[in-house]
Amino acid sequence: LSIITVTNAISIWNSNFTVQAAFFVLTGAVILISDINSWKLWYIIIGTIFVCFGFMWRMQGALLTIPFIGLDIIFRIIKNRENKQKIKRITITLILPVVCTVILIATQYATQNQEKFSAALEYSAYRSAVEDFPVKSWDELSGNLDNVSETEYKAATSWVLIDTDNINSGLLEEIADKGQVNAYPFNVYGAFQALNKMFHFIITYRAWTFILGAIIFCCFIIILLDKRDIMQIIEAGLMLLGGAIILLYFTLKGRAVNHIWIAVALSILFFIVMLAIRKIQTVFFVNAHKLFYGIIVAICIFGLVFHLTRTEWHLPELAVNSREDNIPEKLERVYNNDDLYIWGNWHKNITQTYMEMGKLPTKEFMLHNIPAGDWTYGQPYFNELLINIDAENPALALLERKHTYYVDDDCSFVLQYLREHYGIDIKAEQVGIINNVPVWQFSR
Repeated sequence: LSIITVTNAISIWNSNFTVQAAFFVLTGAVILISDINSWKLWYIIIGTIFVCFGFMWRMQGALLTIPFIGLDIIFRIIKNRENKQKIKRITITLILPVVCTVILIATQYATQNQEKFSAALEYSAYRSAVEDFPVKSWDELSGNLDNVSETEYKAATSWVLIDTDNINSGLLEEIADKGQVNAYPFNVYGAFQALNKMFHFIITYRAWTFILGAIIFCCFIIILLDKRDIMQIIEAGLMLLGGAIILLYFTLKGRAVNHIWIAVALSILFFIVMLAIRKIQTVFFVNAHKLFYGIIVAICIFGLVFHLTRTEWHLPELAVNSREDNIPEKLERVYNNDDLYIWGNWHKNITQTYMEMGKLPTKEFMLHNIPAGDWTYGQPYFNELLINIDAENPALALLERKHTYYVDDDCSFVLQYLREHYGIDIKAEQVGIINNVPVWQFSR
C-alpha cells in the first residue's frame, strides 16, 4: 500500500522514462528477492519480466538501480555463506533474469548499431551532449570552432533545431567535442559546491522529497535500533552512501535532474524498506510491524495531500483511452489541409497541456503541429513525418511552404537566424494568436 501511495505521490505514470524504468526493475528485483525463500517458478518469471521491461523502457534508468540490487545480493551471499542450500537458491533465482537481461542488452546494442539506426543515434548522442549537459559559452568557444557561427551555436544549445540542413550531427559533434564541460570541477572544492547544490535541491520541499526522504529516514532509524546485526547497518549505510555518491557524480557533471534524483531515491527506498521489515519481523515486539506500516502510510498520505494541493491531479489514463476526449479547448482549431504550426516552446505550451489532461494529442493535431526543437529531431520516424508534411527542413518551410507558421512569444532569434542563413530581406509578421501565444509568419 505504501509503495502504491508513493508512486501516486510522485506521479509515476506521468513521470520521466528514467523513473518508470527504475520502478519496473526495482519491482522485478523485489519479486525475485522475495522468491528466494519460497522458490516459486512463477515468481521468477514475473520478476524477470519486470526487470526486462525496465531495461527495454529506458536502459539508463534501469542501470541506475543495478548498484543497489548488486549490493543487496552481495550482502545476502555474505550472510548466508555457510548455508550452501541458501546460496544455491540465490544463484538459481538469479540465472533467468541475468541471462535474459544480458541477451536483451546485447540485442539492443546490436540493433542500435545497424546502419539504418546509426545516424539517428549519433545525432541523438551529440544533441544530448550539447543540450542536456553544460557546454562552454560562445565567448569561450568562438575561437576554437571552425564551422559554427554564433547563431548556429545559440540555436543548437537552446533547442532551436529547425534548420535540419545546418544544425546536423557534424555541427553538434564539433560543439560537444570542444565545448562540453562539467558543472563543477572534479576536486575537493567542486565537491563542496556540488554538495551545497544537492542540499538546496533537497530542501525545496517537493512532495517526493518529503515522502521518500521521510520513509528512508524512518527505516534507517529502525535498522540502527538493533546494534547486534552490524551487517544490516553496514548495508543500509552503504545504500545511503552509494546513492549520495551517484547523485554527487551527476551533480558534478551537471545532469542531476529531477528524474535522476527520484530514480536513485526509489532504489534506496525499495531496499531499505525491506531491511527495516526484516528487522521488525525478527527483533521487535509482535505489533511493531503495525506501528511501522501505520507511520509509513501516514507519511505517504500527508505527502499525497501536500502534493495534491500544489498541482493538478488526474487519474492515470490507459493507452486505449488516451485519445478520447483529448482536444483541449485552448488548442482546439480547424486546420486547412496544409496548415503547419512550428512551436518554439513545445513542452510548456503543448506537452504540459496534454499531460495535465492525462491524454495524448490527436493524430490531426500532430500532423499540423511540430516542435521547433526536441529529442524527436534526427530520428527516422520524425524525419519521415517531415517529408510527409512537406517540411523536410522546417526552417525553409517557414519561408517557402504555404500556411506555415511559427508560434512563440518572441520570434526575434528565429528571424535573426533566418536572415543570416537565408536572406537579409526576410520579414516577420504576427498573423494570429493561439492560447495567448503569438503566431508569426515569415516572408521575403
